Amino acid sequence: MELRYELGLVVGPLAIVIWVAMVLAIIRRFKRVLLAEQEKKLQDALNEGGWSDRLVESLLSSHPGSPAVLTQYVNNAADRQDWPEALRRSLIFATRAPGVPQSWLARIRVLQSAGRAEDSLDLLHQAVRRFPRAPEILTIWAQEAMQRQDWTEAVRRLARLRRHSPEDCYGYEAGANALLSAGRPEEAEALVATAIRRQPQEWRMWQAAARLAERQGHDAEAIRRWEALRERFNTVPEGFLSGAAALTKAGHTEAAAALIWKALSLFPSNNEVVAAAAKLTAAPTQGS
Repeated sequence: MELRYELGLVVGPLAIVIWVAMVLAIIRRFKRVLLAEQEKKLQDALNEGGWSDRLVESLLSSHPGSPAVLTQYVNNAADRQDWPEALRRSLIFATRAPGVPQSWLARIRVLQSAGRAEDSLDLLHQAVRRFPRAPEILTIWAQEAMQRQDWTEAVRRLARLRRHSPEDCYGYEAGANALLSAGRPEEAEALVATAIRRQPQEWRMWQAAARLAERQGHDAEAIRRWEALRERFNTVPEGFLSGAAALTKAGHTEAAAALIWKALSLFPSNNEVVAAAAKLTAAPTQGS
């Protein structure tokens, strides 16, 4: 009896603690879902309303801490290249939503665009420490190394991005490019192969494979990979446009022209396709 009593004293409070933790976790998850839905609605309102300052300020009056609205608030001033105002707005963002990566991103980008590279880099270092797993932060962290052409560091940072955001296409695309620039083509090829195997439904992974072949000067392989992309994603104009460019580079101009005409029949309102078709003459192109 005594043993049961003692076990009850231990297990009872422990069960309560576990139950409370589970309830709190459910509440937090529910709040995240509601916040995500609200942010989507606000972003839709911004997209439909044209992103004007009047609209943004109206939305801020009822949603003062919305990352979507505050991001647009900063972007409006940045688009005008009004850097003092953009910086002022980014500081408002930081004050109202210090715990979201977007507020840090806004300040980093404004400082960089305003010519304050050192301040921007310092803030980026702080952001990486504050949000070591945030894809938005890890992406610009990797881009910073790529801009310096520090390919070894870029490879490391992009690997970190893939660990914490394995569904993000950019980590694989940029990772393959960084590996190739670092003189590691076999690893670059292995990475895009892994990306395609993990996410065969993402056309950008197939595009990364074709681009990688092009960068290595493997024209025939690039043509084959663009064709594979078109077979799987025949609603993506890029497979036709870039496939035609690869054919042209390899000297298959007639096949390239035929591909552009086919693209025009499939995407008659796509500006890039229309422009590519406009360059072609009505007479068949010699070659191939």
